[in-house]
Amino acid sequence: MWSASMVSCVFFTIIIVITPASAQRAVTRVKQVAEFTGPSNDIGEFGYSVAINGNLAVVGAPFANYAYLYIKGQAGWSQAARFDDGTNMNGFGWATAASSNVIAVGNPQLRNGGGTVFVFVKPEGGWVSMPATAQLTVPGMQMGLGGSLAISPDGKTIVAGAPAANGMQGETCVFVEPAGGWINVTEATATLTASSSVVSGNSVAMSGNTIVVGNDDPNLGSEVYIFVKPTDGWVSTSQPNAVLTASDETQSDNFGYSVAIDGNTVVVGAPLHPNVGAGTAYVFVKPSGGWQNMTQTAELSINVNHPIGLGVSVAVEGNVILAGAPDDAIGHNNQQGAVFGYIEPAGGWQNTTTTNGSVTAQNGQAKELFGSRLALSGKTFIVGAPDYNGLVGAAYIFQAQ
Repeated sequence: MWSASMVSCVFFTIIIVITPASAQRAVTRVKQVAEFTGPSNDIGEFGYSVAINGNLAVVGAPFANYAYLYIKGQAGWSQAARFDDGTNMNGFGWATAASSNVIAVGNPQLRNGGGTVFVFVKPEGGWVSMPATAQLTVPGMQMGLGGSLAISPDGKTIVAGAPAANGMQGETCVFVEPAGGWINVTEATATLTASSSVVSGNSVAMSGNTIVVGNDDPNLGSEVYIFVKPTDGWVSTSQPNAVLTASDETQSDNFGYSVAIDGNTVVVGAPLHPNVGAGTAYVFVKPSGGWQNMTQTAELSINVNHPIGLGVSVAVEGNVILAGAPDDAIGHNNQQGAVFGYIEPAGGWQNTTTTNGSVTAQNGQAKELFGSRLALSGKTFIVGAPDYNGLVGAAYIFQAQ
């Protein structure tokens, strides 16, 4: 059987949330409402990628070559479909992204490493297991298209990172839905690069007309690039609108390993900062005059002197930032992992080592690496733990009550 399991759990932690309209503080309980695991005999790293949009969640298992779709109904979360790319190769599910009606799944290992993005469009009768509606490729590319993904809320724009390999410059490709709907496409609408970088596209995020691209090259230093959509639409460019860096960055921080954006706020993960590997999530707030080359507005961290990998994954929505720390020890469980929450203070983001709360898996295990992947939608977030049960993998959904 390939179907995944679901377990509902009790209240687990408390996060203090600021209500923006009144600036009052209210106590909100966060409940683990579902636990999904990969097939017990399948070493697929289920949870290697996760995506969520409202009542829809996607979990990738790239070493089993599947992506699983879950829908929240009256009885809770349950599996609605399983997708694959029709090949026996690994890699499908390496990255996932979801709008309400469109799901994108990357396989950067197809086409001799050139990569392919598979697009699934919701049928009129509802989601079912189905072949891909369209495939997005770029002939001649040798850099793993689909290694990272983002999608617009309406599903009409898909951003696919193609990180560099063998000293080549990476790219980020923007695909805009053709007039008649998603069909097979062999040319990106626009290609985004940075002339100062060899590596680009390791991580991507999008909000409105802004795309964020992470470059975490440990050999050449790391930067994050901001691209803003021109008035006439996306066009290829090697000149970002802004370059984001950290004022205290070192070459081995992995700054840009993960990125997230919501409106005017960008979050960048640097899981090896400082040298002990405790990790940091850097916050950048858009200046009143627009994005410009800048260092961080604030640093979010935890006061520990051992590796926890904070910032391996990050997510932001409204005044909430979440950061995964998959190397965190929970009790005697080494590398069980946790996700930490930060709430924007009334005066704006500022440096802090104090979190507003944290979650880990109700039935977590040592070395499951909970928090390796993370996605947030409204009051619901999904967390991947790809090493659960010896690389079988798991994913957990949490709901603010």
